[in-house]
Amino acid sequence: YLLITLNHHNDMELVQSNNKLTKANSELDRFVYSASHDLRAPLASVLGLINIAMQAKSLDEANQYLGMMKQRINTLDHFIKDITDYSRNNRLEVKREKVNLAEITTEIWESLKYVPEAANINFKLDIPETAFVNTDRNRLRIVMSNLLSNAIRYHDLQKQDQFIRVKHHVNGKIFYLKVEDNGQGIAHDHHTKVFDMFYRGHETSKGSGLGLYIVKETLLKLSGSIQLESAPGQGTTFTVKLPKA
Repeated sequence: YLLITLNHHNDMELVQSNNKLTKANSELDRFVYSASHDLRAPLASVLGLINIAMQAKSLDEANQYLGMMKQRINTLDHFIKDITDYSRNNRLEVKREKVNLAEITTEIWESLKYVPEAANINFKLDIPETAFVNTDRNRLRIVMSNLLSNAIRYHDLQKQDQFIRVKHHVNGKIFYLKVEDNGQGIAHDHHTKVFDMFYRGHETSKGSGLGLYIVKETLLKLSGSIQLESAPGQGTTFTVKLPKA
């Protein structure tokens, strides 16, 4: 009986290891293909803009090309940041500590609110100063930074009262954190795909396609999960679920 139990345990470990290896190989294939494009495309664009700028006939024209170069470089910088976050999440151990939710959310918003897209957005924080959760501070920061960045990036310019609201509630031992916006929204047929690696809903999507994938993988490390509610033209709500302790 003991030998059978040990063999069964070893078989289960082997299956889990094989599943992890299969997932890692699949992600590596997608990563190499997408990264080669997403790293080279902005660089090629900047090189082309440099050649054009060198032939500019006025300072205003040259400044216009410089602004376009800045946009391409920012795109490249965001992509490298996403890769770094993904790598750290896979390698580093989870370090749990008492995290003040209102404090960390405010810090993140302060770092994002000066980007041009956030100028007309009303940020609403419905979290009391006494709300704490035991989790990994750096990983929670990655999750919230990605969710707030997405809410800013895909807000609806046509709406008068653009807002992003962050709130929470506790149900027993489970902690719920919600990020709501009244932005562009996400079509229902994309709901199951937005958390895939390098998934972009449209060719003109501004992100790297890694943000929500990193959010999902990071929350798995924290024994958490995420749910999406959204409709085109109405807005989006992401609900993060975490163990309170």
